[in-house]
Amino acid sequence: MASQEKFVATVYALFEVVEGLNNRLASFQKYLQSLHDLSKASKEVQDTQHEMSQKLYESLQAMVKAFSETNVMINENSERTQKLLSKVEAYFGTTGLDYDN
Repeated sequence: MASQEKFVATVYALFEVVEGLNNRLASFQKYLQSLHDLSKASKEVQDTQHEMSQKLYESLQAMVKAFSETNVMINENSERTQKLLSKVEAYFGTTGLDYDN
């Protein structure tokens, strides 16, 4: 009987060990799942940041193009204004025109 009681006690102890191991594995599985979810969320944030950066880059390229076109127009208008002033000065002379003030 004593050996039978020892066997039963050993089986119960073994069961407790297996149950403890099972609980630890379940906890570790939850940890790994939360780590996976965090990694997935981080990648989504990085992807969103990349898309936003790409759109910002495209916007900046459009702004540079617009500024370049504006500068070309300003230069053309400045040249036309200079030609007009030259014609006015040639016609009227420079004595009556004081456009530096």
